[in-house]
Amino acid sequence: MKVCFFGLYVMDDMNSLLKKKLELKGIEVVECQEQIRNNFFLIIPTYLKLFLKIRKLDYDIIIIPRWRGGLALPLAKFISKKPILYYSYAMPYDMFIEDRKMFKQNSIMAKLISFWCKLCLKLSNVTILETNVDINYKSNKFKIDKKKLKRIFIGADDTLFPCCSFKEQDTNFTILYFGKFVPLHGLEQVIEAAKILSEHKEIIFKFCGDGQAKNTMMKLVTKYNLKNIKFLGFVEHEILIENINQSDVCLGIFGDSIRGTRVITNKVYQILCSQKPLITRNSEATKEIGLTSNKNCILVSENNPMELADAILNLKNNVNKRREIAESGNNLYQEKLSIEKTSAQIIDLLNELIIKNK
Repeated sequence: MKVCFFGLYVMDDMNSLLKKKLELKGIEVVECQEQIRNNFFLIIPTYLKLFLKIRKLDYDIIIIPRWRGGLALPLAKFISKKPILYYSYAMPYDMFIEDRKMFKQNSIMAKLISFWCKLCLKLSNVTILETNVDINYKSNKFKIDKKKLKRIFIGADDTLFPCCSFKEQDTNFTILYFGKFVPLHGLEQVIEAAKILSEHKEIIFKFCGDGQAKNTMMKLVTKYNLKNIKFLGFVEHEILIENINQSDVCLGIFGDSIRGTRVITNKVYQILCSQKPLITRNSEATKEIGLTSNKNCILVSENNPMELADAILNLKNNVNKRREIAESGNNLYQEKLSIEKTSAQIIDLLNELIIKNK
């Protein structure tokens, strides 16, 4: 089998992970990629470049990687008779309208983005989403047959997020957040929890990452005059792994957005893979991947910093529970979410699409 990555995508962490999963199973991946560098007026000449490139390639199936790749999905449908798998997960409507609220829901831009998302879902043979909750939502919102939407968990790259040995308690108790600073993650709840715990001088919060909400979070820390929070900014992968290894607890998401009920986010898989105690928001999505509070993670209510602070204190004061949660979380990952498990599911889906297209 030969797969063609097609579109205006960037080779981000998720797309790199997908490529690794395919190559792990012996699938050859060819790339037909162009970028418009945030200049939408270049889309027509960019389409032409993609058209000329793909004519020279031999492939069995097209994969459209993520939402940027989706900008060229109609072109793929027009120029190729091969089946199209839309590796979507987060769509533009999810990110720009529901999560980051860059446009109002009834605005012209929101309606254009909604139309485009619906078009991509209709034109692709199958779209991969993260949870059944999200499948139900998008099927209803965009009027798409559920048979065209398939759930495959994202997982993590086991080689990039090695399993950590248990960290015995020392002078400081380190809480680590890593990822983008976006509303979905509910970082203000983490700041509020840090404020509640500020009298516990040994508890330190570290933030690795950058993004839309970072300045707001830094202003909140300044307003509260918190000394127990360190912003490390964007860090290279080796430094991130070092911080994960040195942490006592890692954090998932805590926002109260509707989208937060439907997604897991990459970091949750990566924390489980790293065998670190996880605290994250309770939702229908977390239940789907098998997360159970006080067994393989700690689940807290959204928008509830006091509950988050209590969870951190409980783990700090209970070494055995912390160890149990870390090990059980990694066991869940290995049994259900590993790169081996999720790559096999993708290959089965690709084979099914190719057979149907013959």
